[in-house]
Amino acid sequence: MGPVYYQRLKHLVDDKVHGRSTGPLANLTRQPLEGRARKGGLRLGEMERDCMIAHGMSSLLRERLFYASDYYTIYVCNRCHLPAMYDKRTVPKCQICKEEGSISKIELPYACKLLFQEEQLFLKKIKNHFRNFLGQNMIILLNIVLKFMKVRVYMLKIIIY
Repeated sequence: MGPVYYQRLKHLVDDKVHGRSTGPLANLTRQPLEGRARKGGLRLGEMERDCMIAHGMSSLLRERLFYASDYYTIYVCNRCHLPAMYDKRTVPKCQICKEEGSISKIELPYACKLLFQEEQLFLKKIKNHFRNFLGQNMIILLNIVLKFMKVRVYMLKIIIY
């Protein structure tokens, strides 16, 4: 018999364990941070999502990707389909229509809310820019595009409810 050789593994299980229920969030998107060193969340990728859909785990998927990530509530006017102002001390009120009764509560990801705000800001900047150069016809066209944005928020409300 000869000598027995063995090697010690550098990668130990205790160094690899990673999981969390709650933890730090990114300031801009309100989504969990990435990486074990920053106490971030585990990534649920596209293939994992597809696997969950195939196995009929839609409730778990909604909970993991929406409620545990960047859940946000917004109030939208049913008449003009624009976001309504809401103060916890008062009832939600639309600043455009001045209505209080026809306001709907919508649950959506915070990243989706940011996208809608950026699109509205971008379209308003384009509208102001073209007002100076092209006149009334372009303003009418951009008003149609802005109305489409309002309809898209309304359609999102229908999909969620």
